[in-house]
Amino acid sequence: MNSVSDCEDCLPHVHQLLKLYMSVPLGSATAERTFSVMRRVISWLRSSMSSNTLNNRIFSVIHKQRIDEVAAQEVAKEYVEINEQRRIYFGQFQ
Repeated sequence: MNSVSDCEDCLPHVHQLLKLYMSVPLGSATAERTFSVMRRVISWLRSSMSSNTLNNRIFSVIHKQRIDEVAAQEVAKEYVEINEQRRIYFGQFQ
């Protein structure tokens, strides 16, 4: 668009509209998606939830694909191995 100077001379209004159109940010879809997820997560059952817990739930819904890649068995094993009390309560993980 910048390389064709004749276009600007022939159709100045169209050129100006194209410049405005190309400057519109495309990042609004992410914000819309986030609010959509928040609406689904927040319900009257979860209204008493703390903001930290709510943020963690929203994060897990937004990044579901990344969460699915986590090896749950390895996380559980690491959690149990932190101290003896947990090993007694949860047992051993294979």
